[in-house]
Amino acid sequence: MPPNPARQAALDELIALSHQLGREDRQLSILGEGNTSIALGDGKFLVKASGRSLGALKPGDVVECDAPFLISMIDNEGLDDGAVDRALLDS
Repeated sequence: MPPNPARQAALDELIALSHQLGREDRQLSILGEGNTSIALGDGKFLVKASGRSLGALKPGDVVECDAPFLISMIDNEGLDDGAVDRALLDS
């Protein structure tokens, strides 16, 4: 898949923001924890993966999510935890 300049710009912006929020001298987060995300404008968004430090965030620490897919899973009351896990791993 060819590189997507808009996605790369959003990723760069998210990482820069995360680094600023995670700076220890700013005391905006405890132990670098917290969440950051950015909308991509096509129903998808990038979000910092759980357990990753804001101040040390790298591109591999960011996950792309499909909002309509996630919302459909939330709305489906028949899904158990195993079905949700399988759907997320398959996406």
